[in-house]
Amino acid sequence: MLLKSTSNGTLRCKSTDLLLVKNATPPPLKEAKSASSARHPTQFFAPKYVGNMNGLTFFLQSGVIKEQVAVETQEIAIRDLREEAVKFIRKHYPNNGRGDALADHILLYRHDLRSINILQLITSSVDVADGTLVEIVISF
Repeated sequence: MLLKSTSNGTLRCKSTDLLLVKNATPPPLKEAKSASSARHPTQFFAPKYVGNMNGLTFFLQSGVIKEQVAVETQEIAIRDLREEAVKFIRKHYPNNGRGDALADHILLYRHDLRSINILQLITSSVDVADGTLVEIVISF
């Protein structure tokens, strides 16, 4: 692709005849009809979170598949969290190739967007709070 500058401050692309204007501003976004119908941009991508008044609610994720899990207690033991992760993997990836040894190959991380390392290894039950996103990684 060859760009050629013109005298009026535009760039012209020789191969596709694409016109690029210097210091051009994009068109304004359309206004929402009412404040109640306006949505924050992250609402389209954020998982639907329905809290559990009596227990703990968290998310399990592996790859692009995400699922909300609710338990009746305020804290979940690591053993129970691993069991939930195994059920999740067997449900969404039935041909995972690990068979009965799947539980031995699972690593659990929590997403912490405030940390330099976003994925933090879960080492105790206090690492999983209400609304935590738990990433399931299968090791080899």
